[in-house]
Amino acid sequence: MRMAKNPSLTALRRRPSHARPASAVASTDSHGSDGEHLRSDKASLRSCNDTLRSLLRSAVRRHRAEALSVLRGMLAPDSSCRPDSNTCAIVFSSWSKQSLPLDNEALGLLVQMANMGFFPTDAFHFTQLVNKLCRSGATSAAWDFLHAVKDAGGAVETPACNALLTGLATARDFARMNLLFSEMKGMGVRPNVANEK
Repeated sequence: MRMAKNPSLTALRRRPSHARPASAVASTDSHGSDGEHLRSDKASLRSCNDTLRSLLRSAVRRHRAEALSVLRGMLAPDSSCRPDSNTCAIVFSSWSKQSLPLDNEALGLLVQMANMGFFPTDAFHFTQLVNKLCRSGATSAAWDFLHAVKDAGGAVETPACNALLTGLATARDFARMNLLFSEMKGMGVRPNVANEK
């Protein structure tokens, strides 16, 4: 990731050296061993995750946009700060708990993350996100997200499917409901009577 082009990461440069991004750390010792390079990458990822966590916890509106910018940079093909399981936990936990609906950019990043193999590993956060998307009227995004997780090899279980079925029923999207029922049968996932509310 080209840190200089991402204004949201300028705050990282003001932190102590142990919390600087990899580009800043690596520039001080560009002739180091592979082990030193790996340590600087880990420091960079830790710093990015800490920044992302802080921005997502903030109630300041502009911090939300900055968090999306940081995440977008982490997902970039040339990023030196690729997401890991901690990044996923930070993002999915935060987004599933926030009362604000996800905007189009956040929805796009959510699906992009799933397409890249980054998705909730627990059924609880997965179901919460599908519920949140459906309740905010973003049923198509919930559909895309669930299928991106499925296509990337993630576990798609009954609660998330029930949440999407409920959203599709509310949207009166019976064609997709029938398709999802068929897909669930193929996956061996059985809908239950008590849909997620």
